[in-house]
Amino acid sequence: YWGPFDDYSRLEVRRGWGKDSRFAGNILTNATCTPLTAGAPSTVAVEDDDVPIRDIDRRRPVKILARVYVLTGSKLTAMDSGPFGRASDPYVMLALTSNSKDEKSVEKKLKDSVRKQTLNPEFFVTEDLEGVLPKHNTLRVSIFDYDKIGSDELIGFTDIDLEDRWYSRRGYVGGAKETTLAPGTYTERRTLRDKGGKTAGTLEMWVDLYNRDKEEIP
Repeated sequence: YWGPFDDYSRLEVRRGWGKDSRFAGNILTNATCTPLTAGAPSTVAVEDDDVPIRDIDRRRPVKILARVYVLTGSKLTAMDSGPFGRASDPYVMLALTSNSKDEKSVEKKLKDSVRKQTLNPEFFVTEDLEGVLPKHNTLRVSIFDYDKIGSDELIGFTDIDLEDRWYSRRGYVGGAKETTLAPGTYTERRTLRDKGGKTAGTLEMWVDLYNRDKEEIP
């Protein structure tokens, strides 16, 4: 359901040449082929005004609000052992991240969402995060195991490409004429992965995106 962009591609930019090159970021690009008039010579120049630009405004940087709803978790990995068997004390952490190392993440740790001794938690929490596209292009939803002593342990996480959702208009995107979904009218089930890439359970949730400059946010 959440596939690649409908009408343009993300290309990787690398610094250097050959085996010594290294990752330097990503760019989004779109190419349009415009046919010339039948019989016209191939050397005829096409003026910029002759080529329609499709909805270019919605590809400019935009201030967004991501409203994240986390409902339930299922079959989470057990991180603790106790008198009632193996379980976890899961809670939710959210972060808007960037591919650029120079950009800081927008993070929120929802300690109020801790659910004791369960592998099938019912969270039912909602949280807003503000960022700028395409700067903050990924929403990372992490589930941690709360520990009174020592550091909390990561159970698993899932990454959601917010650029894909905003520009392709999949899901609810505020102010989009193409969308048929109202805020909060759909859910999705996401697979959680641990640091090693193994399945760590599933998460039922959804995300609504709003344009902070152009619409009233409920």
